[in-house]
Amino acid sequence: MRGIVVFFCLLLPTTTLGGVASTNYVNGAIETCVGISESTNQTLAGTYNVSGTMTVPTPPLPAVE
Repeated sequence: MRGIVVFFCLLLPTTTLGGVASTNYVNGAIETCVGISESTNQTLAGTYNVSGTMTVPTPPLPAVE
């Protein structure tokens, strides 16, 4: 019985550590994230190809008096 308890005590900590993200991974994800706040200024580097149709709704015009 003691052997089973020792086995589970050794097994559980090693299996839970597998889901913990490394510091390098987290720092890399933070550096490459895109900010969405109003005061965020970002520079996009590289080449971007945009295709398709952009549809912008026209706001209603004020009444002419």
